[in-house]
Amino acid sequence: MKRVLFLSVIIFSLLSCNNNEETQRIHDLEAKIDHLQSKIKSLKDDNKGKLAHIVYLKLREDIRDEEYKVLIKAIEDLDKISVVEELHLGKIAKTGDTRFISDHELMFQITVDKKSDLDIYQKDSIHLKLKRLAKEYLSKPPAVYDYWIY
Repeated sequence: MKRVLFLSVIIFSLLSCNNNEETQRIHDLEAKIDHLQSKIKSLKDDNKGKLAHIVYLKLREDIRDEEYKVLIKAIEDLDKISVVEELHLGKIAKTGDTRFISDHELMFQITVDKKSDLDIYQKDSIHLKLKRLAKEYLSKPPAVYDYWIY
C-alpha cells in the first residue's frame, strides 16, 4: 500500500510538473502569436496606397551638356524596370516663393505598388547603372525620400 501511495504521489508530481511545462509552453506560444499578429497589423498599416520613391540630385557645377543628356537618359530608363508604375522627372522651378530652399537641380520620382517592389527596383541592373553613372555627375549624394501615397 505504501508503494501504491508513493507511486501515486510520484505520478501526480510528474503530471503536475508536465502540466506546468505545457501551460508555460502554451503561454509562450500565445505571446509569440500576439507579437506576430501585431507585426502583421503594423505592416498592413504601413502599406496604404502606393509607394513613392523621390530622389533629389545636386549636379556638379561643371557638368557638360553631353553629360547632362546621358544622366537624363539613364533616369528615363528607370521606366523600363518592370515594377516601376510611374516615373516623373523634373528640373528645379524658381517660382519666386520665399519659402524656396532647394539647391537640387533635378528630381525624379518613381512609384511602385508595394515595399517589395521597391526592393526589386533597388537591385535592378538599370537602377544600379544609374547609381554608378550619377556619382560622376553629382556634387553630393542624392537626397532620397520614400512616402506612401494615399
